[in-house]
Amino acid sequence: MRIPSFVIPGRVVRTLLLALLAAGCVRPAVAHDLWFEVQGDRRILHRGHRHAVAGHAGAGETGYGAGFVRQAVCIDASGGRSDMKPEAPLVVTAECARIVVRASSGTWTTTPWATVRGPKSEVADAVRSWRSFETIDRVERLDSAVTAPLGRGLEIVFVEDPRPVRPGRKLRVRVLFDGRPVEGAAVAYDESVRGTTGADGRINLRVRHTGVQRISATWRRPIEADDADEEIHTTTLELAVEEGTGS
Repeated sequence: MRIPSFVIPGRVVRTLLLALLAAGCVRPAVAHDLWFEVQGDRRILHRGHRHAVAGHAGAGETGYGAGFVRQAVCIDASGGRSDMKPEAPLVVTAECARIVVRASSGTWTTTPWATVRGPKSEVADAVRSWRSFETIDRVERLDSAVTAPLGRGLEIVFVEDPRPVRPGRKLRVRVLFDGRPVEGAAVAYDESVRGTTGADGRINLRVRHTGVQRISATWRRPIEADDADEEIHTTTLELAVEEGTGS
């Protein structure tokens, strides 16, 4: 028995894709990881898919160009802050107890066929657009003067002293945006989503291994603008302290 074949008209496919994209059922991902590589006294900022660099398939380092890093701040052991030149690549040689880097890859737009860089006003068949903002916050010393909230952008702060940082220890953190608690931010530990923040911006996580701890939060904020429908803010807390110590 011969099974008849069917050809779906292109306009029908386009209509279905538009409906799925608008409903959020299909949302191409363009997000990348930010992380620091330690080389002696240097801290080198990388961008891409971190697991591929560690030997996992499906991704790799994408790099970044001039203009991606918007701000780089070095915080010393006493809590003093100094701005660093936002270079590409960013290599930190100063003695910092904490490094905060804010970046942006610009505005992105989804169409029925792809995700492209650019505002929706300039993209044919635009479905939805967003402005992307990324932050990485590397902490190498857990003194309160060092870890105090900066009060700008999306950040993850400790509700209480997390020391000692060791497997089994519960970390109580809060997600803030411009110093205010964020409700509904998706929080991940080692790239695995653990839950969302409550009205007070808080969530509890449990340390599962020794070494560097990576906690990230993503928050979407609707906006009314000609170029985009929302902002997507992502921040990663890279906690790099010795097991059982605060520094």
